Amino acid sequence: MNYKAGDQLSDLEAMRLAIAEARKGVGSVAPNPPVGCVILSRDRRLVTVGYHKKCGGPHAEVEALSQVADPALLKGAHVFVTLEPCAHFGKTPPCAEALAQLPLARVIYGLEDPNPLVAGQGAKRVQAAGIITEVWRGQDLPELEELIEVFRCNIEKKRAFVAVKAAVTLDGCVAESSGKSQWITGPESRKFVHQLRANFDAVLVGRNTVESDNPRLNIRGSDGEERSNRVVLLDPNNRLSPGLKQLALWQCRDSASIFQAVRAKLGDEVGGGVEWRRLLVKGREAGGMDLADLTSQLFSEGICSVLVEGGAFTHSSFFQSALVDRLYLFISPKALGGKAGLNWLQHFESRGLDYAPKLKSRCVMTFGEDILISGHLSFPPT
Repeated sequence: MNYKAGDQLSDLEAMRLAIAEARKGVGSVAPNPPVGCVILSRDRRLVTVGYHKKCGGPHAEVEALSQVADPALLKGAHVFVTLEPCAHFGKTPPCAEALAQLPLARVIYGLEDPNPLVAGQGAKRVQAAGIITEVWRGQDLPELEELIEVFRCNIEKKRAFVAVKAAVTLDGCVAESSGKSQWITGPESRKFVHQLRANFDAVLVGRNTVESDNPRLNIRGSDGEERSNRVVLLDPNNRLSPGLKQLALWQCRDSASIFQAVRAKLGDEVGGGVEWRRLLVKGREAGGMDLADLTSQLFSEGICSVLVEGGAFTHSSFFQSALVDRLYLFISPKALGGKAGLNWLQHFESRGLDYAPKLKSRCVMTFGEDILISGHLSFPPT
């Protein structure tokens, strides 16, 4: 979208531009949702755009308004914003109040804010000022919903949003039977995974993945820059403790960024002198963990979204608990077959086709020789 100031835009073009602006804030604004804003003049010409850049900073509407050089352009202007303007004081003043003070003609917002502190109140405040205020009824509603899927999950379910990422062969294998998994997919897919990691508050892996692959799990950019991020280690039986300092993931981040999830009854065991953030999670039968409890604790720790990267037992556990909100499935044009490979969901069992989870709002992309299928995962009622 290479629009420039002065270009005349339709409502649909303006909202799509606002969505594109909002996406720039993904991964940087939690616990807030990414929001974009577009301002058109009375005769529908582009005045400016803005997006919420970081938590605690100006919201999208204020960011856009701050770039308006001539206030006269706001008389009769049309404002498009991806989410209902906020109506409460948080780290910043309410955007609804700022908009209500202006001589605008219309404010079009993409979705009603699921936050009970807003939930229609922002729209009412703007409308009370005599400004036409409407919720978006056009195309691109799935894109608008996707922008706030993490925020909606946090608000409505009080837990971290869970996305699962898996790299598999054509026959669904995540590794050789020996455990070797480097590399199933090509360099283009692996590069995109680093972009994915930057969109989430933390990466989660199981103990077996840590011991077999010794991954760094950080974010490596195309320019060679490496950034640390938070990591959650699923270790029900507290077996990683003695050698944790020798792990590659420990070498590229501080201890406060590492969360070790163990079953609650093991919480009083000594961890080999290594300091990290330990989460004591309720246990389940057969030595498992209550992942609903874990995701709730992660949210309480300020982790609003988590990218689950493996391995097969960890993937299966989140599927079995119906705690997968979004799936990123990379498929390589290879096949292991027979007993040569480990299936990525070999520990998951549904009750049949009528009860199987289903991928919705699907998106298909290619990276080199690989195919990525992504979308929202829907689980049937239990």
